[in-house]
Amino acid sequence: MESGILNFLAGGAAILLWLVIVLGGAIAMGFVVKNLALKKGYQVSFAWGFFFGALALLYWGLAPSHPELQAQIIAEGVRRAQNPPRP
Repeated sequence: MESGILNFLAGGAAILLWLVIVLGGAIAMGFVVKNLALKKGYQVSFAWGFFFGALALLYWGLAPSHPELQAQIIAEGVRRAQNPPRP
């Protein structure tokens, strides 16, 4: 009788460990994808990375920067070119 209970508990612990590893990876991927998209100028939710994982990372990694962000980067470059720092 005791070995049946111990086997059940060991199986439950393995399932719990598997769930923690899988959910931990999905949560981490959600934050990574969200931050990558934010740095490119897009507002996306955490769910992109959580549910789509590597596909979302590939999509947002290859996506171009948002046009408004590109315009800000270009304007900043022009401003720096017109007003070079004085030594």
